Amino acid sequence: EMFPSAMVEPPEIHIMSFSSPKDVLKHLQLTGVNGIENKSWTKSDLKRFEDAYLALCVKRPTLTYNPVYIKFVNQTVG
Repeated sequence: EMFPSAMVEPPEIHIMSFSSPKDVLKHLQLTGVNGIENKSWTKSDLKRFEDAYLALCVKRPTLTYNPVYIKFVNQTVG
């Protein structure tokens, strides 16, 4: 009998640097991974975001990804 088995790959961490907080938002928008609610931002919303993001960054704005890879493999039992 065949059934799928899942294997989780070892953890990875990817850190990406950007020139500005606005570039971080552009990257998120282009990759489709953002969790931002579906509303338009005002100029003051963007300014607040940029100021808060820069306060968190020592040098350049960054994003840290911790992807999870799951491989499904058919296994034969019996």
